[in-house]
Amino acid sequence: MLSWIRYWLFALISFGFLYAARPPLSDFKFNVYSQWGEDGIVTKIFDIIGTTNRIAVEFGGYDGLTLSNTANLWTKDPTWTGVLIEPNSDFFRALEKNIAPYPCIGIEAAVGIEGQEHLESILGRVGVGGAIDLLSIDVDGTDYHIFKSLDTLRPRVIICEYNPSMPAHLDIYGPYPNRVGCSVGALNRLAQDKGYSLVAITDTNCIFVTSEEFPKFDAFETDLKKISIDRWFSYVICDYEGKYKVLGASNYANPWSWTGVESRE
Repeated sequence: MLSWIRYWLFALISFGFLYAARPPLSDFKFNVYSQWGEDGIVTKIFDIIGTTNRIAVEFGGYDGLTLSNTANLWTKDPTWTGVLIEPNSDFFRALEKNIAPYPCIGIEAAVGIEGQEHLESILGRVGVGGAIDLLSIDVDGTDYHIFKSLDTLRPRVIICEYNPSMPAHLDIYGPYPNRVGCSVGALNRLAQDKGYSLVAITDTNCIFVTSEEFPKFDAFETDLKKISIDRWFSYVICDYEGKYKVLGASNYANPWSWTGVESRE
């Protein structure tokens, strides 16, 4: 009898009918400074892969603390160095004040994709380059192109903003420069081309690790289809008379109310 039980358990597992669900890294999310749980996810990632030089680069830096994806590291642990880049002069003055008590470097600059605006050129001014532990890209538009432009800078972990209104399976990105941003699908394809693997998604950020570190995440769910977020999508629907409506999460429940006909359960 025991052998038959073992046989059927093996068969169920082999054909995918019985398996232990792997937790996504989003299960470990929490916010101290971040917006969508990135502080907790980043903490878990470095628990898994460890740290090296503990350099964290972030742009746009805003005021250094608000919605920061790196501040939870360098405000708590003086062995971390934050390098924060912000182009707006007013925000940068607030940033300088906020980071003064911490081991941080503030740089007033706009990050682009070539010349003196290239990220690697900007970081070279303060002696930062090559392998670093963390890079956070958040510029509300050209994130994809800045990520693509990276050459010699090799962060072990990259947080990069995406446009949450774009379906994750589509490969969409705007031309440079733009205020459209890009989809998860576009970032994931680019990341793979550059030797990175997706490990987590928050409401506005994809988080990647180098492909060399990726096998350490076998115990976690990292499949794009299973961890993508769709709560911010909008849909265009139409009736048979040609009337159309843009629907967002707030009116999914009764999408036909605009026609005067209530939805049927």
